[in-house]
Amino acid sequence: MIWGCFQFAQGFSNYLPTLLEQRGVGKHSLYPTLLLNAACGVPGKMGGGVLIECFGRRRTIGASIGVTSLCLLGFAFFESPTLLVVLSSGVTMMLSLCVGALAVYTNEAFPTEVRSTGLAINNVSRSVIGLGGPYFCGLYATSDPQLALVVFAVSAFVGAVTAACLPIETKGQRLMDRAGSE
Repeated sequence: MIWGCFQFAQGFSNYLPTLLEQRGVGKHSLYPTLLLNAACGVPGKMGGGVLIECFGRRRTIGASIGVTSLCLLGFAFFESPTLLVVLSSGVTMMLSLCVGALAVYTNEAFPTEVRSTGLAINNVSRSVIGLGGPYFCGLYATSDPQLALVVFAVSAFVGAVTAACLPIETKGQRLMDRAGSE
């Protein structure tokens, strides 16, 4: 569920240039803005490794996708081009952080004997759900971008709530190498 919400919300990235232009980020500053936005993914990935060891996988996943939700809501309702660049960069950073934490948690959550099957089912389901994000944004990016952004924010919020409900925290736990053993 979390991977699906993450994947759907990431559809925002596909239409980011269109959304930024619609909101007043001019063509002369669009490409530097997108470069800055992409560069924000690097500290997100690096920070994710540190944060999962400090605060645990569930908290890191939940907080990062929760902040993504807030940034998307801000992007939907604020008008300042500078603030929009900051918020879109925040989305990129938090989604990068979230994907790193999710990857660690997903690998640790499945015992070795069923890990490949569990990861395969996870990858297929998130890919199918992930198709909806860009499609949805494509439908509404030009006609009602606020609606698209609010739906992405709600999807991210659902992912954050789901992360809070994860049944186990793998940080500091001895992971089972085989199903049924300790």
